[in-house]
Amino acid sequence: MPAIYRAIIQGIVLLGFTPFLFSCASIPMLDEGSRPDITSKFDNEKGILHGVNVKEMAKGAPLRVVAMVRTNISPEEAWKASLYDLPKWSAGVITDVDLLRDSSSGNQIAYTDLLEGDERHCLNKPKGDRIVETFRYINHDQRLYVYSLDLERTNIFFPAKNHTGAVTVESDGRGGSLVTFRAYFDKTWNPVSWIMPPIFRSNLNGALLEFAKVYGGEVIRSKFSQ
Repeated sequence: MPAIYRAIIQGIVLLGFTPFLFSCASIPMLDEGSRPDITSKFDNEKGILHGVNVKEMAKGAPLRVVAMVRTNISPEEAWKASLYDLPKWSAGVITDVDLLRDSSSGNQIAYTDLLEGDERHCLNKPKGDRIVETFRYINHDQRLYVYSLDLERTNIFFPAKNHTGAVTVESDGRGGSLVTFRAYFDKTWNPVSWIMPPIFRSNLNGALLEFAKVYGGEVIRSKFSQ
């Protein structure tokens, strides 16, 4: 088998894409803007969220993926779900989440106490996987957080650089919430890097389908041209 194909297959497996590989194509999705409650107030093309220039924080890396879910739970509950309760809706990809101020001490903190510079460790303990993320901006009142992947301490395959993620939680105007996940990153020389956007998008939409099942709601197709 040619090396490029081996690399692509390895990337798909190591990225945890397998559980959603075939199911994501049939995910029922509503178009953003088709109803008032599934319309975000943010312009993803500009990359500015609550006055925070996320694109600049990503060192100019382009926005590659936008994934959205409208959920029946309140913005306060959706904030906790998007920030800490990942094991409840990641379909087994993440089994535990550690929130740390000082990673060397191992002392965990509450999600309500998170500040810039704190870390989130997303774990799959049976597999030994660890994803280490650093919060670069977090505002609990605005319900916005921006984070970067620490590739040196993350032990899953991620062929990209300058990764920056941004998550917003908005009210849907009827008691529920609109949660939007965004990923900025540059591609690398690795051939798998060139298929990262669709892999990342499908994987995330698969997780958001589980989010909608757990909390009630619908997966949304963003207006962002992907």
